[in-house]
Amino acid sequence: MTCRCRQSETLKVLHGQWELLEVVGGVLYRRWSGKQGKPDVLQLLLPVNLRQDFMLRAHTGMCGGHLDLQRTLDHIQRRAFWRGWRRDVQRFYRQCPNCSSYFRGQFPRTGPLQLMLSGAPAERLHIDVTGPHPRSRRGSVYILTCVDPFAKWAEAFAVPNKEATTLARDGSGAGNMPPWDAAVHSHR
Repeated sequence: MTCRCRQSETLKVLHGQWELLEVVGGVLYRRWSGKQGKPDVLQLLLPVNLRQDFMLRAHTGMCGGHLDLQRTLDHIQRRAFWRGWRRDVQRFYRQCPNCSSYFRGQFPRTGPLQLMLSGAPAERLHIDVTGPHPRSRRGSVYILTCVDPFAKWAEAFAVPNKEATTLARDGSGAGNMPPWDAAVHSHR
């Protein structure tokens, strides 16, 4: 009984849009005129059994990245139509395992950034370690980045690991790196 009612609701919607329906190559489409100045597009009237796969393909995009909700809605709206498509896409997006594991909600509120003044070169250093990266010929996997905010000096060093002794040894003994007697700041 539920299936019949749902079909009749779909048929009512399609009957109300009869003048927008077209058959092209034996396939039923709906002519949709989108935003002002944009040409009309033909939206495929998608059967129920193809909707999940269609939403997955529209959501993952051509490069395999997962698009946000608005871009997924736009992709589907340009290509297909069915009754309740927007609600179905929103549900699909919320249930996507990759997207739901990545989204962490709103960021916590933070205070304003504080100015960190330095009065001389090498008085204060800002450091960061990134990686692991692909192993270099010399066995380095991480990159140590050092910045002197006073002199606007920046340098990066390849290091084999991110242990404190390695960073202190490789950072202070390499290149133009000033000695570690400066105040060192890291984001951790």
